[in-house]
Amino acid sequence: MTAAGAAVRLAARGDYGACARLFLELRVPDPVFSTEIWETMMLPSVVVAEPEGGGDVVGYALWRMYGDVAHVMHVAVAPEARGHGVGRALVEAVRAELSGVASRWYLNVKQDNAPAIRLYERVGFAVEVESTSFWMPWERLRELPLEIGVGSRPATADEDAGVAAALGLAEERVRFSRERPGYLCDVLVTGSGAILGFSAFDPSYNGAYPFAVARPALARALLDALRPHARPEHDGVNIAVEDDRALADTFRAAGARVNFELYRMGAALA
Repeated sequence: MTAAGAAVRLAARGDYGACARLFLELRVPDPVFSTEIWETMMLPSVVVAEPEGGGDVVGYALWRMYGDVAHVMHVAVAPEARGHGVGRALVEAVRAELSGVASRWYLNVKQDNAPAIRLYERVGFAVEVESTSFWMPWERLRELPLEIGVGSRPATADEDAGVAAALGLAEERVRFSRERPGYLCDVLVTGSGAILGFSAFDPSYNGAYPFAVARPALARALLDALRPHARPEHDGVNIAVEDDRALADTFRAAGARVNFELYRMGAALA
């Protein structure tokens, strides 16, 4: 597959350095993925674009499967290669890889990234839900409402399906988060064991994703459970709120800073 002189192929181990540099173009708070993550959790679900005549990789795309649904997690293109069809070639290459494997695919895009939104619309995606990434200073937790009578504990393998059903998450996504190296996953429960919240927390950058609660007043209890695991150099937590306007409004009212606002765009795959 070619686009304006660029060829797209499956990534190899040796593409790590180029893709790690391109990751910075996404401008998200997540840390750059390690070589271990690249080799064990990203390959072979990565395609890269490079000049047909040779040269440095100018773009890459990463996807992950949750059952028969594909999440296109990264589409990154070098600044000098933008506007030349590289992004579309990467997305179309992912589509080809997913043919016969996935029934649907989706991705997240910043709401102010008009060129990317136009690209995704041209390949068939449509806006499905809105999401927001917040930075919540720990000192602002006291501004959140607090619901008593709930507690937290580590998530266990035998409750992936229950967490997913209770909070509207994909079971495969819950399982992937719980099994991801370095992540700490907690569930929020009542005394009777009813599941009211779930979070996957990455201490390397103090990020909680996914973060889901049955109602906004439960967010503080779940964040209080995460805080002891935070690194001391971080004075707050990054939180991704998906398709939950009431929770997003609660964080705004408590003084959380908006990192960026997103659209989740999706489509069926033939």
